[in-house]
Amino acid sequence: RSLSMQLVVTIVGALAILFTIVASFLVKNESASTRQQIDSDLSSLVQLKSNEVRSYFVAKGQLIHVVFADPTVLQWFAQYNSRLSDLSADKQYSAIVEYFKFFSDQDSDIKSVFFGSANTFEYFDLNGRYNDSEYFTNKRPWWQEAIDKDGMFVGDPAVDANDGSISATVKTVVKDRTGRFIGIGGMDILIDTIGSELLAPIKYQGAGQAFLVTDAGKLVYFPGFTEKFPPGSDAAKIDSQFKDTHGFGALSRLMQSQANGFAEVEFKGQSQRVSFVEVGGDFPEQKWHLAFMLPVEVIEAPVTD
Repeated sequence: RSLSMQLVVTIVGALAILFTIVASFLVKNESASTRQQIDSDLSSLVQLKSNEVRSYFVAKGQLIHVVFADPTVLQWFAQYNSRLSDLSADKQYSAIVEYFKFFSDQDSDIKSVFFGSANTFEYFDLNGRYNDSEYFTNKRPWWQEAIDKDGMFVGDPAVDANDGSISATVKTVVKDRTGRFIGIGGMDILIDTIGSELLAPIKYQGAGQAFLVTDAGKLVYFPGFTEKFPPGSDAAKIDSQFKDTHGFGALSRLMQSQANGFAEVEFKGQSQRVSFVEVGGDFPEQKWHLAFMLPVEVIEAPVTD
């Protein structure tokens, strides 16, 4: 009986060890499979939202094309060449200002349509001509950038020196019917709208946060923006702006080197899995990056369950 009992104990013990090994193997496989599925879901989600962001800027680019293809607009700016002249009686000028204003009235996203004259280097927007004898468009950084691009493009977010608002700008070179360069036209788009309507709602199972970065590493939208860390800040500086945060500098460099992928960061003491994809195209020219970070605990929860 003693030998029989020892044999039974030995067999049961061996089976228990075997079952433990098999269970561990199955759990590891299930864990890997679950993580792989979540990564796939995140990639699909970010790509879908990237397409929406891109479509948003394409639509704005088409508007700009329409504005600066208007024969009346082209003719007036092509002929206007008297800097700071009296325009109070110029009905065509007044009509163009109203035309610029129309787009902001119709779309709250549009802060202003604007034009920088190559004839007088003056600036025009929905409020009319900017009457400052010290202001010259060709002395502004965006002027040469637009000339070098020689086409329509989405610029980095910038702070308006007049009212402190932050906008992303779509600009294009403008030529008259003969092909002569007459100025730079564009549209300022309020970043708040991009964040609140396009990016803030992005969630995975009710969790996660999206953020948008230019190819130069400037943040267009980030859920941790503050007065001291506003839109246009360097993404790499997230690491130093928040307690128990690191990995964003490396993530920024990674996004600049590849079109899509995954990374791990820590944000305010919480480990995050980040999925990112490029937002870009030729009309208007744009190369930004949309990223979505999801707490690792959300990913591991299904595995634990």
